[in-house]
Amino acid sequence: TAQQWVKQRIASKPSQYIIKTFESEGVKPPSIEPFTDVGLANVWFTKLTASVDCYVWFLSHGMINAMDIFTKTSGSQLLPYLLYFNTHFALLSTKQPIFSSLSPYEVEQYQKNRSSVILRMFKLVLVLIEKHDFLQYITKIIDGSFFKLLFKAVLCPARLGFVQSSKEAKKLTMITTKLCGLLNKQLKAHPRRIAAMQAVLQELLSKPKLNLGSLDFRHNFLNTERASSLAAGYLQLHQAELLKTHWQYTGLGRTLEEGVEILMTHLFDNNDGYDPLEIVAAGNLLQLGFKLYSSDKLVSTFLLDETVVASIPINEGQTQDKDESEMD
Repeated sequence: TAQQWVKQRIASKPSQYIIKTFESEGVKPPSIEPFTDVGLANVWFTKLTASVDCYVWFLSHGMINAMDIFTKTSGSQLLPYLLYFNTHFALLSTKQPIFSSLSPYEVEQYQKNRSSVILRMFKLVLVLIEKHDFLQYITKIIDGSFFKLLFKAVLCPARLGFVQSSKEAKKLTMITTKLCGLLNKQLKAHPRRIAAMQAVLQELLSKPKLNLGSLDFRHNFLNTERASSLAAGYLQLHQAELLKTHWQYTGLGRTLEEGVEILMTHLFDNNDGYDPLEIVAAGNLLQLGFKLYSSDKLVSTFLLDETVVASIPINEGQTQDKDESEMD
């Protein structure tokens, strides 16, 4: 197998051989302060993606020990490079003046290359925590900027360059859901980090564009793209056991139970005349509501009215769940 062949090739090689091979010339961040060269950034993103991909594959198959690569004395600079990427590029808005002279295609390519680094970085952190119990050694890169990037990837992936329903976006959903859950559990041993993560989530949930309570549910006023994106993101936070304790920041009531009832009321009071896109978005929000909290009261109040149910496809999310399970 490929794994056996590689193991034979590297069996007698020191860890520095792996580091030198995966972090060859070009992986080091270019000197681009202030940021003036998108082309140079694209080249670096491509090389950084390849480097992280190699490490992820080797670590996932147990071919190298994380302790031999990512401790201070190993000589690897990958984690500092990723920290630099987080600080300077990961959340850089494409509305900056430097992007104004680029064609839409060039901006799209920049976002695509950047999103590739983001996805691989999340996967690397996930592998290091899940398979190598390496959290204590990578807390340096798990800071406020990392949490902001992670939660934005959950709540508004399109802003980071991920295309809805693409393979990359589906991989992102699976990886970030697992990563959020693991960090929520394992960072409890690191009080400052868990406090930083919670503070970032509170801040983002309070922002109007990421706040469920800011949605206008009326026909012709419902932002369908944002509604569907938030429905998917909130469900991820719920699965990671992060949503209930932060619900008061969502703009829909003080508790999750109260908020779900408010959400349902908005949906059923405003659904008359919804166009097809609004129906899909409402269906996604309806699925979210019943996955977050279901009670006899909600069922009797909202689901037993067949005339209302007929207008909203409540089984929309079931198809999505099936697709995701098939990917697994």
